Amino acid sequence: LLSPPLVLAISGRALVLAPGTGVAADALGCGGADAAGAMVEPHPSRPGILGLRNLSGVEWQAMLPDSSAHRVPPGQAVRILPGMRIAFG
Repeated sequence: LLSPPLVLAISGRALVLAPGTGVAADALGCGGADAAGAMVEPHPSRPGILGLRNLSGVEWQAMLPDSSAHRVPPGQAVRILPGMRIAFG
């Protein structure tokens, strides 16, 4: 069986998340059009788990489906989970 793709909804647009998918900082509302904002990366030791690395210069706030909140400083990554929300700054 195929799993449904992970999708990031931003400003009325949907972006399918797969390893290597980049998101410009302006799409996230945290930088200019030429700046990188985020990159989808596979977990280094756990196949099948994807993370979103913060390539912007601002800290994000990730709200997970269990209602816990996590800071995502620049350079760090957060695991992509269905139903999570991220405030990109």
